[in-house]
Amino acid sequence: MRFKIVVFMSTCFISVLLVLLLCTIARSQEKSDFPVLQGPYLGQKPPGKTPEPFAHGLLSTPGSSAIGISVTPDGKEIYYTSWGGETKTVIMVTRLNNDHWTKPQVVSFSGKHQDWDMNISPDGNSIFFTSKRPFEENGNPLERGDIWFVDRQSSGDWGEPVWLGQPVNTDLPEVHPTVSENRTLYFFSAEPGKMPDIYCAKFVNHKYLKPEKLGNLINTDYADMDPFIAPDESYLIFHSNRPGGLGSNDLYICFFNKKEGAWMQPVNMGSPVNSENNEYCARVSPDGQYMFFSRREGGRGEFYWMDAGIIEELRSKMNRKTNSPSPSESVIKIFEQGVER
Repeated sequence: MRFKIVVFMSTCFISVLLVLLLCTIARSQEKSDFPVLQGPYLGQKPPGKTPEPFAHGLLSTPGSSAIGISVTPDGKEIYYTSWGGETKTVIMVTRLNNDHWTKPQVVSFSGKHQDWDMNISPDGNSIFFTSKRPFEENGNPLERGDIWFVDRQSSGDWGEPVWLGQPVNTDLPEVHPTVSENRTLYFFSAEPGKMPDIYCAKFVNHKYLKPEKLGNLINTDYADMDPFIAPDESYLIFHSNRPGGLGSNDLYICFFNKKEGAWMQPVNMGSPVNSENNEYCARVSPDGQYMFFSRREGGRGEFYWMDAGIIEELRSKMNRKTNSPSPSESVIKIFEQGVER
């Protein structure tokens, strides 16, 4: 009899624990406004050749714009900039933990100062970004944006941001850094009274050389901004408001011609990539399958993605052009000052 009572009480105790556990899970789900997302790329249905919204409404907060998505090589971390709104201008992250994507939160090294325009290095071990953070803990924020970077620690967490320093950073703004496999750095800057141009700085003997402005086919009298360099530096995507586009800002791509040792003529990526809206901040996923970009609609930026096969299609078209009698007319040396690649 005593044994039966003990078993009964144990069963009741376990039942109560299960009920409490289920209630706790239910309450936590009620409090969370972020859905359960499983699978690669937040469990979103892979797109085709037509751009489609990516995680629409999930990565932006009220009054903010989601800009510049960047994915780690293992596909388990997605970073982006939340511009304005409740979180100000910060770098956000969502992670794939226990087969579920976490609700986006401010990354560990951001949140106190204005940080934006980040790109993950191809190996996934560094993040380069633009910031107005002061050089010292209690110093005054910078009036301009400078390039900073942060390295991943052995624990998997991010360390403390490091100012990239001179000669890359100057008294001018240096914005939207992106690096290749060999750490060559691309970014844009604007001289006083001039439109933004795209620059490149080589990484030699563990330090950056003085940045050089890319040629005058890539840089025009209009705003040429937000570069994304392919890991092998075979192509460069950027946005520009130069004449002939479909909207105020369009995405352009240019390919590097190894035979000529030069960049080819940039081409508008066309419809359906570009539209009457603003397209900017393009990225290509580490696996090379998808191209992400931001499109400004209704006063806010939202993410779009599409099959990255369009890059090879455009490359094939440009390669056919270079088979013309005067291929040099469609290319330009990488630096205006004649620095060899």
